[in-house]
Amino acid sequence: MLKTAINALWYLGNIPNTYVFKKAALHPERTQSTKLFQYIKNNASTQFGQQHNFEHIKTFSDYQKYVPIRGYNDFEPWIQKVIEGKTHILTIESVLCLMPTSGVTGDIKLIPYTQGLQKEFSLGVAPWINNTFKLKPNIMGGSSYWSIAPSLIEFNQKSAVKIGYTEKSSYISSKIHGLINSVIAVPNSLIKLHSIDSFNYLTLLYLLACKDLRFVSVWHPYYFSQLLKQLKSYWQLLLNDLATGSISLDEKHDINEYKIEPMPKRSELLAKFTADQYTRIWPELSLISCWGEENSVYALKDIANKFPQAVIQEKGLIATEAFISLPLGVNQNIKPISINSHFFEFINDKGQSKLVHELRLGEEYNLVVSTAGGLYRYFLQDRIKVVDFFLNLPCLKFIGKPSID
Repeated sequence: MLKTAINALWYLGNIPNTYVFKKAALHPERTQSTKLFQYIKNNASTQFGQQHNFEHIKTFSDYQKYVPIRGYNDFEPWIQKVIEGKTHILTIESVLCLMPTSGVTGDIKLIPYTQGLQKEFSLGVAPWINNTFKLKPNIMGGSSYWSIAPSLIEFNQKSAVKIGYTEKSSYISSKIHGLINSVIAVPNSLIKLHSIDSFNYLTLLYLLACKDLRFVSVWHPYYFSQLLKQLKSYWQLLLNDLATGSISLDEKHDINEYKIEPMPKRSELLAKFTADQYTRIWPELSLISCWGEENSVYALKDIANKFPQAVIQEKGLIATEAFISLPLGVNQNIKPISINSHFFEFINDKGQSKLVHELRLGEEYNLVVSTAGGLYRYFLQDRIKVVDFFLNLPCLKFIGKPSID
């Protein structure tokens, strides 16, 4: 009952943003215009805004004229100033943290996260989660696993702004973040671990301890599949730790803050199964959300075979820099653009910039975004195709990375 109540509070808390999304879906041109000129007005006095004549931008054509499309490397000089602790560089808002992500070439990018960018992600998460709860109401009565990645990147340079995840940068509103943590099977604090072996072991231990796992949200299904395969190697050790409430890892300095309650009955039950009997280990798991396009297809089929009782929901397009689209239901084509998250542009094969309301069914585009995090006309290196419409919103399918001349 407690978990149902907590998830119900989350659902209720998402209703305003879900309503805003549905209302915006009827008026995409107006919604996007409002979003763009909020950025211009709010950040005109920043160093970037002054250098790009924000005070003179009155139309989208002006925005195109004064602000060129850029990739991450072009933004690095401004981001370096943020690292040095300088303020009002890209945004009037303070930078909460710099989120590391790897680019197409494998180089590390540091993406500025502000409170405004966090809110923009929340505007996409809310309608997605509430639609998911409607799709499978039973998941509200159990626990969920939200995949995170450990912080394995070492940065030699000093930074005045934290590099890496903080709870302030979470997609979930800070008002209910503490409550939601109580229904999450694997604590987000594991992200602080610097050993991938410790991270994987503790993730599996917490998952085995979760008797009522009902919802799994991971990025790439291959990661989840590989994680599950490690159960076989660790099986007996995990069951022993589960029974005694201990953690059998050598990296004691890295794991001191992590605790698990002794669960001898749970361990005894699991000992009757083999490590690959996933549906018996987590019999209540009923929905798995993960990528399903491009190089995820075969791994997705593997996950579906491992959990035949679970509905598979293909994720929308989400990057560290931006929340682009969200799934509504399990129809893989119904992934409308997250219209009120950011300002979007779409570059066609003629090099023309099209806005959301100008997109056409069946056409392909390269994606450009402007966000409240201070990335203006940022070339995201994602190529999409319009495959359907939801209300007045184009539904997007990720088809790969664009060729770069």
